[in-house]
Amino acid sequence: MLYYVTRAGFSYTMWRFLRGHGRRRLNFLRPITYEGLFTSRSMPIGHYIFTDFDRLTHYENHYAALMARALQAHDPAVRILNDPAVVLERYALLKKLHRAGINDFDVTRLEGGDRPTRYPVFIRCEDHAPEPDSGLLFSAAEVEAAITELRSQGISLKRRIAVGYSAERSSDGDFRKYGVVCVGERVIPQHVLRGRDWYVKSGHLEHDAAFHAERLRFFNEFPHAAEMRKVMALANMQYGRVDYGMVGGRVQVYEINSNPKLGGLSPPANPDAAARRKGMHEGIATALAEIEATKTASGVLKVRRPEVRFQTLRRAPFNEWIEFNALRLAANFTPTRPKHKGESEGS
Repeated sequence: MLYYVTRAGFSYTMWRFLRGHGRRRLNFLRPITYEGLFTSRSMPIGHYIFTDFDRLTHYENHYAALMARALQAHDPAVRILNDPAVVLERYALLKKLHRAGINDFDVTRLEGGDRPTRYPVFIRCEDHAPEPDSGLLFSAAEVEAAITELRSQGISLKRRIAVGYSAERSSDGDFRKYGVVCVGERVIPQHVLRGRDWYVKSGHLEHDAAFHAERLRFFNEFPHAAEMRKVMALANMQYGRVDYGMVGGRVQVYEINSNPKLGGLSPPANPDAAARRKGMHEGIATALAEIEATKTASGVLKVRRPEVRFQTLRRAPFNEWIEFNALRLAANFTPTRPKHKGESEGS
């Protein structure tokens, strides 16, 4: 069995993929939540993909890492994709990619007083955020003015970073962002997005014949597989979507999404788009099946909580607790009920 671990409320990414691709064809893949693991203090033995690191507290990340270590100690055949103890999140990843010479741009943490040395930059939260906190800033004075504005709005500089700008318009005047899903050693192109603005979050421009042909070449001739494998290795990740652009003919990596959306349920109207989505789904499904093919022990493994004071774990909602215990029952394990608020460890 292969377990896909997300925060509660964010497993829809994999459920949509399962429904779109066919649940029966991927009956070895089970989305579960950190809350379910933390509430039960145990985990079914199998292979695991950990995700959603930017949505975990430090304590939760610590517990997830202990679970990964316990699984591999119990059965060395277990494969852990995205070990929570070593995965690099946004700031550390961008800093490492710059030092490795892959990214031309750098990143700076602002809270401690450090400031960029090259411009332009933009300010954003290093965790998940819908959009940057600022537009492009072209000088130290503009950075300080933006910081003053954020503070006036009651926005803390904690986990705020200044990211160097690295993008360029294509020949048609639009910006491009590319997405590639990596699963183990497999690299599967997912999308080409274009927009009029430098910050391309999603592609909303009309897709003409030339753009359809461009995307088809990207999927069929994908030339950046070696760079993507190197980026994933530097990030200590084995699953995720790399989002990147091209500047001066060089790959510039913006982020790795550990829990990416993999496509909706309704088929695209364009036949070429439908064929691309089907090819992407088939590639991801094949890669996941290869991960799961290694046999592991059966049963359920109990993992003690780390002894850290003044920290709490988010509990699973009752319906998720019921679903999670169904998995444990399938592994011939007797479930225990979750403690009610106020109960002690010995209650």
